[in-house]
Order: sequence, then structure tokens, then C-alpha cells
Amino acid sequence: MNEQDQAGMVAGEQGPGADAGGVAGETERPGGILVDALRKARLAVIDTETTGFRVDQGARAIEVAIVRLWNLEPVTTFATLIDCVDAIPAEATKVHGITIEQTRGGFDNSGAWGAVTSVLRSVDAFVFHNAAFDLPFLAEIVGGDYIRSLHGEIETAEFRSTWLRKPVIDTLGLARALRGTAKNNLAQVARDLAVTQESAHRALGDVLMTARILPILASQYEARYATALDQFQRGSTDPNPLLWLAAESEEAMRRSEASFGRKVDFRKSAGLT
Repeated sequence: MNEQDQAGMVAGEQGPGADAGGVAGETERPGGILVDALRKARLAVIDTETTGFRVDQGARAIEVAIVRLWNLEPVTTFATLIDCVDAIPAEATKVHGITIEQTRGGFDNSGAWGAVTSVLRSVDAFVFHNAAFDLPFLAEIVGGDYIRSLHGEIETAEFRSTWLRKPVIDTLGLARALRGTAKNNLAQVARDLAVTQESAHRALGDVLMTARILPILASQYEARYATALDQFQRGSTDPNPLLWLAAESEEAMRRSEASFGRKVDFRKSAGLT
């Protein structure tokens, strides 16, 4: 088991720009209203690896990674395997390489709940590459029936209502809006944007790549839709640019999924509406 497979791997609090496999070091520093807002925000970039595609069909997260960003640089890095299932389908292991034996060294459900909720406190927005997939698994980690029985309905509900209702920025939605029908999986987007690669389909590598593509996509999105952003800020009672970026990324996902005859409502699927 390597270091990334250890339960509760936390790099700890570090100063902006510290080397946590982070965003610093890319050759260009994108700018603009959106990137400035991202730099000022406390962001949590999140990814899960799972036993299947849908929580409501019995799939569960067996790995979660979170990188908290300040000034768009990692200040906390957390990753853990989760020992919560009796078996992992072979087709899932083919994707992420995680075996049932590896998960036996991870947190159980209760330990995962405590670690994840601790890392996610005091953040301003969440970032995913495909929130519709990951958010239901995150919600299950912090609000499943087993967790409620251990931590109580009130404590679980309070976390879900306070922290899981933060703005959600979906880099997959931004990529689809900007790139159309091009391949928009995380590894391909990262290659096309010439950012540092990580091992794909492990949670920590995926969150680090997501953190790196975020400011580039935000800068490109602002350049293309500057008029819409200006109209939002002039007409909104809360002109926070990140609210606009989150709404735009979700709407882009809805439009792209509708073209395939599918619907996207990640908050509903995660039980957050």
C-alpha cells in the first residue's frame, strides 16, 4: 500500500504556493474577474472513486480525496480509502485499480464521516469534474442511514444543510460549454490545456488535475461570456461571480445532457433539495 492508499492521508495546512502537488508552477497565471474571485475563495476540490455509477442502485464511494485551495493553491490535502463494502465489482477495479484488500486499511463509514466533514468546514464553494456523479456519493458519506444512526439526525442534517448547499462549480460543465463535442474527460482536458498530469482514476490525482484546469477554464469562460457576467453583476442582489460561474457550469451540464436525452439535477440526486 503506497502513501496515497493510507487512511486519512492529510498533508496538513500549508502556506499558499507550498508544494502539495498543487497548482503553482503552471507557466501561465490566468486572470480576470472570475479567477480573482476564485483566488479569494476557500475552495474544496473533491473526487470519489466508487463501486458503481449510482448511489440509489447500491453503489458506494470507496475512496474520497479533497484538496482545499486558498489563492488557488493547495493548503490541505486529504485522501482516504473507505472500508464500507464486502466486494468491489471487477469492472470498477479495472477503472480505478482499487481492490477490496486495499480498502481494508481505510476508514469505516463513521471515520470517513468525521474526516470529510472536518475537511469541508469553512469552505466557500465546492469544485468537481462531473458533480452529478460525485455529489450523491459525497452526500451519502455525510448523510447515509448508517451515518445518521451514529452521529444523529440533527448533526447530520446541520452539516448537509450548511455545507453541502454551497455553490458547486463543475469543470466538466465549463469544458463542455467551451469545447463542445470534444472529449471532455478530465485527463483529456488536462492534456489539451497543457497542465501537469497525474495518475487518472485515483481520487487524489483527479482532484489535483481539476484544481489545475479550474482557473484556465474560468478565464476562458469569462473571455467568451464577459457580457453575461457583467449583466449578472449589475442586476443581481448578490453579485458574487462564483455564484454565476456555478450556475453557468450546472446549466451547461443540463444542456449537454439534454442533448443525449438525460436530465441533470445533482442537488436532487444528492437529496439536497
